[in-house]
Amino acid sequence: FAGASAGGGPEYLSNENDYNDPSDAVKREPIKVGPKTGRNDPCPCGSGKKFKNCHGREA
Repeated sequence: FAGASAGGGPEYLSNENDYNDPSDAVKREPIKVGPKTGRNDPCPCGSGKKFKNCHGREA
């Protein structure tokens, strides 16, 4: 085939060092750093509901 590398695969994949590996991504900081919100504290989203009845359900 025209354009195929000596290994038989496409040339754009012939060098393993040319692609970005997601596991090499930089570690990211958490969005919110600080004390955990208690279940009965007001939700930090500003809804006025208790955390356990608002975003606490997701946790």
